Amino acid sequence: MQIQLGILLGLGTVVLWGIGDFYAALLCRRYGIQRTLLWTQFLALGLAAFPALLGLWDKGALNLFSSTPSLVLLGGLGAIQAVSYVAFYKGMAEGVVSVVSPLSASWAFIALLWAWLVWQEQLSRWQYAGVVLLLVGIILTALQLTEVKKLTSLQLTKGTIEGLIAMLLWGISFTALVPLTRQWGWYLPVMLMRFFAFAFLLFFFALLPRFLAVPRTFSLPFLSFSVVAVCDIGGVFCYSEGVRSSLASIVAPVASAFPLITVLLAHFALREKIAVTQKIGIAGVITGLILLARG
Repeated sequence: MQIQLGILLGLGTVVLWGIGDFYAALLCRRYGIQRTLLWTQFLALGLAAFPALLGLWDKGALNLFSSTPSLVLLGGLGAIQAVSYVAFYKGMAEGVVSVVSPLSASWAFIALLWAWLVWQEQLSRWQYAGVVLLLVGIILTALQLTEVKKLTSLQLTKGTIEGLIAMLLWGISFTALVPLTRQWGWYLPVMLMRFFAFAFLLFFFALLPRFLAVPRTFSLPFLSFSVVAVCDIGGVFCYSEGVRSSLASIVAPVASAFPLITVLLAHFALREKIAVTQKIGIAGVITGLILLARG
């Protein structure tokens, strides 16, 4: 039962992050990285307060504030998350999505290896096969070989750098978040991590000109920003509860399949063609999910 719940929560993360990243890429290209990132993260932090206001969390987790090691770790994770978001948004806005998306989604490899080698999580043979198919399918789904072949070495390097930074830092932060959620619950560690992340983003962007970059007309599309914010923080909460109540070695690979939704949205909304390799990747993702659910 816990495995199935973990898969469902991982799929919730997939849908939310996939939708959020699709709109975030469009917003970044139109309104800029600084403006998009600051406002979406600000709105996400505000939306994250609603579970607390509605009492949908364990108040015993307040003991977290008396745990200095946990607070220091969350502060560090917040800084890591801030840098990873800047890298990812910059890559999506200025780089090539076909390079940035599969690289950044590969953060699950770090969580997976840590879960197997350190936490000694054990899966069945079918689940191991499902994880492999899922991860290969994710890369094939996000990767457009025909587009990559057209790139110059400079374009490829730029997208690779951003994607690798996001992959490495997301892998570290989302893996380190697992024991914190299992000790303190699904809500408060995420809330504090995102609070620290936003604080670091404010500090970083305050050093740049045109801080907050709000035009005099104040004609920002806050509805679109709110959609990205809801999808972003909602996906993190789904992941947090998933790894708290189930195996990280299953939830992390499932959650990292969010490029699948982005590719499908680009196909239906922007009429972008789905290549043969992407179709094979989608089939691999679906087959992998079936094998994981089989147990």
